[in-house]
Amino acid sequence: MTAPQVFCLYRAIAHQRPLTTSYLTSWSPASRSETWNSIQLLELSLPSSNPPPSVPFSSVPGSFTYDKLTKCLYVRCADGCMVSVTKVRPANGKGMDAVAFWNGVVAKFSRAEKRGEGVPDNLLTLTMKGALTNRKVE
Repeated sequence: MTAPQVFCLYRAIAHQRPLTTSYLTSWSPASRSETWNSIQLLELSLPSSNPPPSVPFSSVPGSFTYDKLTKCLYVRCADGCMVSVTKVRPANGKGMDAVAFWNGVVAKFSRAEKRGEGVPDNLLTLTMKGALTNRKVE
């Protein structure tokens, strides 16, 4: 989905049902297995500048990063543009701001790297297909 499509979907249905997607939570290099957790995007907007100048990151759709200046997660969409997310709710968790979520994700994977475990290339990839489950797909 393009950034405007994601934002329009958010504006249309998020007051009834938050957009839901997933992110990588664990990786086992020995068995090459991945574990994904779902996450709800509670507050989402289109950034005023696309891309924000202080956020260099992957051009792969679905990749995301955190910007300290704006305190937002930026998610790359299919059109190369981004949406900014300021509040999320991980699976079975409470709503939290982007800072708390990012600190948890980065801390978990930096501990894995220190233990010598490989970290996959798709570490910071959200699968936006989850956002499509909130509406009928024809």
